Amino acid sequence: MTYIGKAGNCSTLEGGYLTSNILKHKNLTFITGAHVTRLYFDTEDGLKCVTAVEWADKQSPKAKLYCIKVGKGAILFTGAIHTPQLLLISSVSPSEELAKLKVPVKLNLPGVGKDLCDHPIAKLIHKVKPAAGSIEFIKPGTGIVNLWKASVGLIKWLLTKSGPLSSTHSEAAAFF
Repeated sequence: MTYIGKAGNCSTLEGGYLTSNILKHKNLTFITGAHVTRLYFDTEDGLKCVTAVEWADKQSPKAKLYCIKVGKGAILFTGAIHTPQLLLISSVSPSEELAKLKVPVKLNLPGVGKDLCDHPIAKLIHKVKPAAGSIEFIKPGTGIVNLWKASVGLIKWLLTKSGPLSSTHSEAAAFF
């Protein structure tokens, strides 16, 4: 997801959270763009813990596999689809499903792979009077006057990081 940051620049969640201060930490290892293929578990103090993460440098079946040992913990960002998939292939699943496949259960979690909900979107479009902050001039084929407005908007953004070009197309979103 992309948003406009405080400085008027386009920003992403990755860029927003993985700041230079965070990336400097010597006790953290960040691997981005990796295709995680499996989690390895062990029991520590009676709790199942991730002890290693296996990953590939490419998403191809011939990609070289790596395994990295986990120190105190692992944080994985694999999304709504890939997180349950990763847990299932790592033998973290409802035990009855793994038993059918004769796969040993590492951790019985009955909710894994269940309850995924879609987020339907409905657009609300309302015609408003043109305003100074409008991005209406971006539409193709709107003529030289709007080209001038677009140029003024671009210059304003370059100099002050404000104006209509410092905004996203949609200013709000809500999940119900």
